[in-house]
Amino acid sequence: MPTTRLTLAPQQRQQLNLHLVQQMKLLQLNSLELDQYVQEAVEANPLLEFARGSGSDGWQETDGREYARSHGTRSRDDEPAPDPMANAARQEETLQQVLQE
Repeated sequence: MPTTRLTLAPQQRQQLNLHLVQQMKLLQLNSLELDQYVQEAVEANPLLEFARGSGSDGWQETDGREYARSHGTRSRDDEPAPDPMANAARQEETLQQVLQE
């Protein structure tokens, strides 16, 4: 009687689902097409709201500095990042020490 041998081998596969396909389509839209898409989505779904900005089409071009300041991200103009070695010297106990106790 022949024996059956089963083996497991790790594999990586990229699978496109509906959400990823929609994201790829949205990334390919220019600003006018994106504006039209958002307007159609707002008209189709009464729970969505789209507030128009002061610009002609509702989108504003920025260099990212204002967004970075309002969202707590760093820019090159800010003070330098803290030194990781100085931060490591302040460490009181390591995880290993805590677990051994």
